[in-house]
This record gives sequence, C-alpha cells and structure tokens, in this order.
Amino acid sequence: MDRNRDRDRDRDRDRDRDRVPYAEPPVGSLRFTPPRSPQPWRGVRQSLEFAPVCPQVLPNLRDEVKPARYEYLERHLQYLKNQSEDCLYLNIYAPHQPEGSIYPYLTLK
Repeated sequence: MDRNRDRDRDRDRDRDRDRVPYAEPPVGSLRFTPPRSPQPWRGVRQSLEFAPVCPQVLPNLRDEVKPARYEYLERHLQYLKNQSEDCLYLNIYAPHQPEGSIYPYLTLK
C-alpha cells in the first residue's frame, strides 16, 4: 500500500485544514478544571497540519477484525500518532473546488 499516494489524494480532495481552538489547552494549572475559552488571535490563522489528538492507548486490532477492515483502520492510524494534552481543536475541512465553481450550502429555518 502506498501511503504517500493516499496522503496526496487526501490533500487534493481537502483544500483547507484549519485547527480552530475551542478551549485553552488543559495543561499546567488548567489541568482538571472546566474548559476555558481560548484566547482570540489577530489576522489569518495558518494551519498546515492536523491538530494533535488527545492521549489514548491504541489497541492492536490486527487479530480481532477482518483483514479489509484492518487495512482501512491502519490508513487512519497515522492521524492518531500525534498525541498531546494540547488537543482541544476543531479540524475543519473545505472540499477542493475548481476555480469559479459554486460551493454547496444548506439553509436552515
């Protein structure tokens, strides 16, 4: 399996990946306290990589699921390896759209 090809395909499909903090990192004096609103930022917030995921133990599922299911899960493990307590972010994806095309939208009443 060519993981680089999968990553390139994902990069082409999802143009923007933005990590928007939804709370201050729960580290230091903020550990074990209710979440606090994040500090605002000025200007454009650049994000070129996924936010870390919260710490977790990743089970070995190779012998517990069907091979096809394991291959699917294995492709997503790369996104679970970057773990940190500073993990309270929302990853936002914007689908790649050709220049001049109209983005889909939903109106709620």
